[in-house]
Amino acid sequence: MMKRVLGVEGDVMSSGDEGIAVKGKLLPASVPKELDCAGRALPRYEVDAWLAQLEGGQDIEPPECHL
Repeated sequence: MMKRVLGVEGDVMSSGDEGIAVKGKLLPASVPKELDCAGRALPRYEVDAWLAQLEGGQDIEPPECHL
């Protein structure tokens, strides 16, 4: 499962074992699950912290990430 996060220009977003954080504040229910309902390990994708850079109000994605 992937979670879409919205931010405004200058927001710092990060993803880690504790969950997804925007401006240093963890979002509720964003801790990544380790197993699916059948007990299989779920793949992990981590992105270093990045800055939201809005151009013309368009959605943006972390570097090298295609949603």
